[in-house]
Amino acid sequence: MKKSWAMKWADALESGKFKKTKHVLYDGKGYCCLGVACVIAGLKPEKLPEGIMAFDGYDADLPLKVRKKFRIKSSDGTYGDGGCCLMDDNDYGRKSFKAIAKIIRERWQEL
Repeated sequence: MKKSWAMKWADALESGKFKKTKHVLYDGKGYCCLGVACVIAGLKPEKLPEGIMAFDGYDADLPLKVRKKFRIKSSDGTYGDGGCCLMDDNDYGRKSFKAIAKIIRERWQEL
């Protein structure tokens, strides 16, 4: 991952501008930490025919455009030995955006 993008993403998560949600990138009210990455990458949310909100057709995983732009290795933000990912930290780990930003700042090279 590019360090400059990682720091920009972490800054956005810490900014207080984004309300947190779980299990989707964006639900019309809040964002998952990966959804914030989509916004930072310049994507706009769109409503799919099923009524689900998505970025570039993706509703839960990082879109390929974002992965390429940020040079992120996985669609769920895997870091470490593969046992941890930002998606799970957001959805099941009950980590705050500030805690996730700290992970991004400390482990950006692994993402």
